[in-house]
Amino acid sequence: MADPADVLRPGFVYPEWQTVVSPERQARKHFCCDIAAALYGDQADIAFFGMDSILATRHAGLPVNGSVHMRQVFRLTHPIAIDEPLMVRGEVTKVEPAKRGHVVWSSFAFVRPDGSVPLIS
Repeated sequence: MADPADVLRPGFVYPEWQTVVSPERQARKHFCCDIAAALYGDQADIAFFGMDSILATRHAGLPVNGSVHMRQVFRLTHPIAIDEPLMVRGEVTKVEPAKRGHVVWSSFAFVRPDGSVPLIS
């Protein structure tokens, strides 16, 4: 397995993969957080897509242990339906030195089969 510091450089493109928020997954997680199922109706809670960006390094064949997810901002331009398949596309945009290693900044687009992008993080 490669060292993330050797691979995660500006311009690095994460491998693409498909993601989906199933009704069962959303209901299970919302139940744990005491969120009423009716609150989102047939739309996906975009917070679920945060895990996809966290797992980007794993999809690239890199370890995720030892990493700290520090911040994430979402921009939703169109609602995403439950069970709607989206391709996850990501790229490293910046790397900054830090006391205990480095901070990797990445951008992710969640892309529909028609090419439209309802969510960026």
